[in-house]
Amino acid sequence: MQLFFQRKADAKVAIYRADLPAQTFNGFLILILKYPIALIYIMEECIFCKIAGKEIHAKTIYEDEKYLAFLDIRPLSKGHILVIPKKHYETFLDMPADEEKELFAKVQEISKDVKEKLGAKLIFLLVMGEEVPHVHVHIIPYYGGEFPISLSGSDSTDLDEVLKELNNS
Repeated sequence: MQLFFQRKADAKVAIYRADLPAQTFNGFLILILKYPIALIYIMEECIFCKIAGKEIHAKTIYEDEKYLAFLDIRPLSKGHILVIPKKHYETFLDMPADEEKELFAKVQEISKDVKEKLGAKLIFLLVMGEEVPHVHVHIIPYYGGEFPISLSGSDSTDLDEVLKELNNS
C-alpha cells in the first residue's frame, strides 16, 4: 500500500488508496468505503488561504490577483511583512519555477518600498513554513543594533501605526 495525499475543499486527508469514491461534507473529504481503510489525519483549513480569501482580516499592504502582502501579527521588527501566493502551495519546492520567480520579484519590489518608507538599513528575508504549511516569505526590516531574527516575535509593535506609515507615504 502506498500513502498519498488527496485534497478537497482545503482539507487534506491521507489515505491508503486512490480508487475510492468520495464526497465532501462541511468542507471535509468523506470517503465512501467498501472495506475498512484507515484514515490517517485531517488537517484544518490553511489560515493563509483564509486570509487570501478574505475570510480572516489581515493588515494588508499589497494585493494583486496572485499575491498578498500583510503585516505579521508577531513582528520581529517594525514593518515585518509576510508575502504569500494566493494559490496554496505547502512548500517553496512545490511551486512552479515561473511562479517562484514572480513571487520573489514581488518580494523585492515590496522590500524596496519598505526600506525606503520605514528607513531600514537592510532587509532580511526568510522562507519558512513550519508553522503554517503555505509558502510565505518574511520581509524583516533591520534598523541597526540588535539582530532582529530571534524567531520569538514581539507584541510591542503597533501594527496599525506601521500600516499607516507604509500606506501613506
